[in-house]
Amino acid sequence: MGLFRFSRDPRIWGVVLLSKFVLVFLGHVENYAWPYALSMWCIVLLRETTEAGRPSWPLWAVAVVATFCHPMVLMLWPALAWGLYPWDKRKGVEILVALLVTAGLADVLLFFGHAGGLPQEKWVLPLFDVGDSLVRYPFFSVLHWREVLGFHLTTMPWGLFLLALCGWRDWHGWRGALILAAGISVLWSLVWHPGMSGADWDLFAWPALFVNLAGGTAWVERSTEKRSAEAVSQSGQAVDEKDV
Repeated sequence: MGLFRFSRDPRIWGVVLLSKFVLVFLGHVENYAWPYALSMWCIVLLRETTEAGRPSWPLWAVAVVATFCHPMVLMLWPALAWGLYPWDKRKGVEILVALLVTAGLADVLLFFGHAGGLPQEKWVLPLFDVGDSLVRYPFFSVLHWREVLGFHLTTMPWGLFLLALCGWRDWHGWRGALILAAGISVLWSLVWHPGMSGADWDLFAWPALFVNLAGGTAWVERSTEKRSAEAVSQSGQAVDEKDV
């Protein structure tokens, strides 16, 4: 329903649905369907808020419920704030620096800290040595990058390809929020430890929501711009021939 509200273009539907990502919603035993679906609605409400001038409280209400369903949705909050509030360049740089510093401190704590009382002591991959923890490999392990690549190639194959092919030029409003959410979630997926190996694909499908939406949107908008340019060119040629 959220995807239908976001766009009725079958090309965007195809990019999102023709991947392993959709299996999260088809009777999967984990509880990722709720936070993923509500995050989709966050993007929809952000788009309607910025384009139609609607109040932002429904957006934040859905974001709170989605975060209650799973704390990973906190990664979406900076993107929502970025898309909702039209900061100037100077303030935007200050906010980005603050976010980077906060993320850096969090990474330090996760790299060198321990999650006491949990079955897994470390959640972020250590750089070189796993020590006595249950982490299966360090950050620079070939197996790590093979698993991450496998996750992404099955959950966002078309989104990645189209985003790289069509590019992304608009960093304002909901479009900027979408690409920022994609970037934050992909970076998270590179440092988080898949403790269940390939069975953790559903957790690592989180970035696919934003990458597939961004890739499909970039494809549709690029195609629309190309058709518009061709129509203008053809009309110009018709006028020139008429003058002759």
